[in-house]
Amino acid sequence: MILSNGFTHDPRVSAEAASLARVGFDVTVLAWDRKGVLPQEERLRGIRIVRVRNTFGMRLRPYELFRLRPFWRLASRRAMELHRQTAFSAVHCHDLDTLPVGVWMKRRTGVRLLYDAHEFFPLMIGELSRAKPFEGRFASLERRLVPEADVVLVASPTQQSYFQGMARGPIVTIMNSRPLSYDSYQPPNNARMTFVYIGGLQTNRLLVPFAELAVEDGSFDAEIGGWGPASEPIRALAAQGRGNLRFLGVVPIDEVVPRTRAADVVYSLLDPSKRVFRLAAPNKLFEALVTGRPILVTQGTWAADEVVAADCGLAIEYSTEALRAAIRALIADPAARERMGRNAFRLAQDRYNWSNDEASLLAAYANLGLAA
Repeated sequence: MILSNGFTHDPRVSAEAASLARVGFDVTVLAWDRKGVLPQEERLRGIRIVRVRNTFGMRLRPYELFRLRPFWRLASRRAMELHRQTAFSAVHCHDLDTLPVGVWMKRRTGVRLLYDAHEFFPLMIGELSRAKPFEGRFASLERRLVPEADVVLVASPTQQSYFQGMARGPIVTIMNSRPLSYDSYQPPNNARMTFVYIGGLQTNRLLVPFAELAVEDGSFDAEIGGWGPASEPIRALAAQGRGNLRFLGVVPIDEVVPRTRAADVVYSLLDPSKRVFRLAAPNKLFEALVTGRPILVTQGTWAADEVVAADCGLAIEYSTEALRAAIRALIADPAARERMGRNAFRLAQDRYNWSNDEASLLAAYANLGLAA
């Protein structure tokens, strides 16, 4: 597997690698340690992790985007060294910023190539970063390289149609679902209604207004964990507040689901003006489902369609006023929270759970003639 982060907080990659290792595949994750602080090689839960670090020349470049091409060269060389030591049967590339490495490996060694599209990558570059002028280049790169993949794995049903005109091989949906860790629905046991959000702390999620509402209102608790541009304002609000807003910082991946289950409601608002958010299948949805907790999402998104259809949360306008009204409605109606939580857990049991997605992943490998 080729990965453009350090492989410390990537639940999709962790789940897929663990599933493959569990059935007998020998899995190596070649990851990019951009800060140069992680072990260069280690083994975790049966998965070998090998990391490359920025060279001196890469460190001189002012932006991460300009380090991509050197990373592709560096990762390609290291991947080939590993292949010579023990030949790989397949290269599994996570997102577009690793696909050039996989295509290079396939052309030189003939290994099978799986492209795992976590995101609508060009849209993400254009809408969620300061690199919008490069959106067209990444779209062109995607159109050029995706046909080389033997199979395309996508993280949401909306990506099926997106890749339909590009992919030559099959397109298989592997959702970012979670394992069914609990046998039955259990109601929360909090003195006051508690919200939880653990993820990217970006400014396009109304997280700072949400934290301000918690401090201002004081009638509910809110736990916010993760990292990103909104970290510092949320940390400051938590420090000056009355104790009902708790900033968790970075939460270990194995604590996310238990912390979610300990709450009453999952927060997951995304700015619907961004097409990438309208089409996304957010991780928070799947965490809410397997823990049996109602979720708060934004109207006009794929997630909202699922939540409304299953009656497992509320879909609201993307505004502070709508958020305030939804919080008050949820506080006033604990019976509705329980009904929606039970519906969420039922949806996880019936449809959105890792057992189902693991079966799709292993079938995709088997259909390429790959066996442990």
